[in-house]
Amino acid sequence: LQDRALTRLRAAELSEIAIESAKGRLQLRREGGAWKVSEKGRATEAADVDEVRRWVDALGRFEGRLEAPDRARLAQLGLGKLATVKLSREAGGSEQLQLGPVASGLIPARRDVEGAVLWLPSALADHLVVDRLAFRSRLVLQVPRFEVRRIVTRRRGGEIEELNRSDGTWTVVKPAGAAANKEAVVRLLDRVASLKALRFLAAKPAKPSLELLFHCAAEPLGSGKKRSRSYRIAVTTLAEGCAGAVAGAPTFLLDAADCALLSARRTKPSAGSRPAKP
Repeated sequence: LQDRALTRLRAAELSEIAIESAKGRLQLRREGGAWKVSEKGRATEAADVDEVRRWVDALGRFEGRLEAPDRARLAQLGLGKLATVKLSREAGGSEQLQLGPVASGLIPARRDVEGAVLWLPSALADHLVVDRLAFRSRLVLQVPRFEVRRIVTRRRGGEIEELNRSDGTWTVVKPAGAAANKEAVVRLLDRVASLKALRFLAAKPAKPSLELLFHCAAEPLGSGKKRSRSYRIAVTTLAEGCAGAVAGAPTFLLDAADCALLSARRTKPSAGSRPAKP
């Protein structure tokens, strides 16, 4: 081990990453241009390509000092007890990193079976203890925006806002006497066509502040039959930003701009309505 960096490999060179730590074994595998993440006892799912790249790049930024310990000293370091990372190359071959527990504020690491040990900053420990949520694709909602025919917003307290689209025009069903804010509707549909989370949350939030339902044109199944399609997202306001929930995904955190967009009203007073009295 001559290099002071933990690894020089980059995500683009890799076909597989295996991480064993106190949290168990996590595996990332590249299939074509996409990454998949799997964990014991859980189904394989899509991983975020950018998150995989960032994780591997960050691994390569850890550098330290070299030591050439004797055999007795090497046995005392507990290499592999903190984590073992195996990086498999697309072109063939692999690199295995064995990391021991923190000692005097540093982490010992050995690459493959080289005799030398690299002492790295203790911050590396947090980088190694990961689960599938760290790599899960952050794309949480994909509503086919041009197929949406009805948008229903239910707010805490019972208030309902309902808009229908017919022949390309949005009209308001509820509240009575209101007009559709076309610009606000377009901004909403642009966002939910590809809504990404900041990160995933382990705990579920309290009762949602609002719920959004997007009803789309029915999908033909053949023999004259059709299947209705709808998409739902529940939003809970937090001290910073908001939490979102959709079917089949863990609760996630959204940024403030997306929270404001989802919470905004898509209706406005109609041209003939009178201003409310103060």
